[in-house]
Amino acid sequence: LDLNYKPSVNHKFSVKSMYTRSGDDDVKDYTGVRGDGDYVRGTRLTWTERSLATLQPKGEHHFSGLRNSKLEWGLSVSKGSYDQPDRRDFYQFRRSETEPWIYNFNNDNGIRRFAKSRDDMLEGSADWTMPLRRKDDQSKLKFGGMFRTLDRDFPTRKMQFANMNEIGAPELDTSLPPEVLFTPENIDQHWEARELSVNLDSSTADM
Repeated sequence: LDLNYKPSVNHKFSVKSMYTRSGDDDVKDYTGVRGDGDYVRGTRLTWTERSLATLQPKGEHHFSGLRNSKLEWGLSVSKGSYDQPDRRDFYQFRRSETEPWIYNFNNDNGIRRFAKSRDDMLEGSADWTMPLRRKDDQSKLKFGGMFRTLDRDFPTRKMQFANMNEIGAPELDTSLPPEVLFTPENIDQHWEARELSVNLDSSTADM
């Protein structure tokens, strides 16, 4: 959206605004061999949303009584967001090509990551231009300034399903795919959700 207003020949105002929003659905499947010789295959499911809203007012003013000086100013207000509500990582291992794939319990497996980012930015500038001599002389004096502030917040959480079999629960077949391993019934009997987040997972910044 672009709006312009000119109340007189010496003054002009305008405002530009923009809003964008996008999303990515990403599925990665991969296989390989670890350094210890074990075969590994993994799946990562990710949904990511991004948005950006920007508002930019600006103005231009001419002052004939001040040696035809000109004042130009502008502001920019932006709000950006990044949301990754539930990234899931799942790995299975086997020692040879003839063995079945088995879910392995370690600190890197079965992790669900919840992350979001918020950026608030404010920018501004102003310039004053004044001719030094007559109209046919190009000599000018120009000075101005600008500023910029940024406030960023990036909270992140990590959860993991740790194996905690209930007494009397049937044995869990760890060769099953993740959509079967982590059904509500199996979660009740075999899994416990644990918080893995540490201070390094989240951050804030101001400038």
